Amino acid sequence: MSKKHKRKLPSPPRPAIRPPQGIALALTPGVSPRAFEAHQLGLRLREKRKFAEAIAAFRKSLEIAPQFVEALNDLGLTLIYHGDSAKALDAFQRALELKPDHAIAWNNLGTLWLSLGNYDEALPCFEKPVQFAPDVPDLRKNLDVARREHAAPRPL
Repeated sequence: MSKKHKRKLPSPPRPAIRPPQGIALALTPGVSPRAFEAHQLGLRLREKRKFAEAIAAFRKSLEIAPQFVEALNDLGLTLIYHGDSAKALDAFQRALELKPDHAIAWNNLGTLWLSLGNYDEALPCFEKPVQFAPDVPDLRKNLDVARREHAAPRPL
């Protein structure tokens, strides 16, 4: 085949990681586009493991929209990755004050308590998301892990 008959095949489309901006904005009512964009930047930075920059982006989002529960939850999760458990705890607690039935924030808070070895605090945090979202299998698995850890014998 000659060069002029060879065609370069187009790259396969990348799978969408997040819903398109219009749809995602509709899922976060009352959040300004600027706050949403800062949140999305934080997610992209966290995926690249640029935790300090991601934290700054989530905080910027929260400056614009202090009631943005998803930004609080994602800030908390990123703070865990960054090694700041105390601030992560605060972010999850603020998210849950705003939206007490936020299953993922409860799950993340339970993960934080579990990682700190506080099994008594972790277990109820894993029980709540299963109540709010009983059909999500990962939440049930996390609850099972928390129950095993809670029941495991510990050295004195």
